[in-house]
Amino acid sequence: MNVCDQQEASLQALRVMLCFTASLFRRPLTSDACAYLATLELEGDDVLYRAPSCRRGLAALSDRCADSEAVVQTSVEFHRLFVGPHHVPCPPWGSIYLDEGRLFGPTSLEVARLYAQLGFAIPEGKSEPSDHIAYELSFLAELLALVEKADNAVLQEKAAKEAEQFLDRFVLPWFPLFAASVQEEDRDGFYRGLVELTDGLLQLTRETLEKVSASTAC
Repeated sequence: MNVCDQQEASLQALRVMLCFTASLFRRPLTSDACAYLATLELEGDDVLYRAPSCRRGLAALSDRCADSEAVVQTSVEFHRLFVGPHHVPCPPWGSIYLDEGRLFGPTSLEVARLYAQLGFAIPEGKSEPSDHIAYELSFLAELLALVEKADNAVLQEKAAKEAEQFLDRFVLPWFPLFAASVQEEDRDGFYRGLVELTDGLLQLTRETLEKVSASTAC
């Protein structure tokens, strides 16, 4: 095994949860996702348990999904916060925060080039900015998968560094601003929990990648 058991388990858990949170940012809450969250409980040895933000965020999502009307009510709030059709109070694209409010700005184009280099494609193609938070989280999960799959320490370190660089350059500089806007604007509570969970996931991802980069062997 090329990374120690704990690091490998952390990478797998983070990758799965990053994909899940990405889906919640990209589409309204589904009944299946709601049922999963309503019954989700963290064990003390779960990697997500280490981050208070993850614990609080998941608890908020679980509590909200216990309501039988959650799917319908959160769908309304999803469209109001992130889609429109008119003013979008919480734009989910990095360019808005990093490129003076411009969609398809330089940040979006740089992210699109990185996606293309690794063969990562978004369903909407060029009609949707590549720096949507859902796609950045999905791409980060893909980068974690490359760290897992690397078959020697040199390749693992290289993959981990690339994932760190993407996180530091394209996600962490704007996610706190986006999260703050969601915390202020969300009238439902579900998306406040989601951004808190995501904040914890990003912290844990950064810590795990640092550990992989620093270790030559486990």
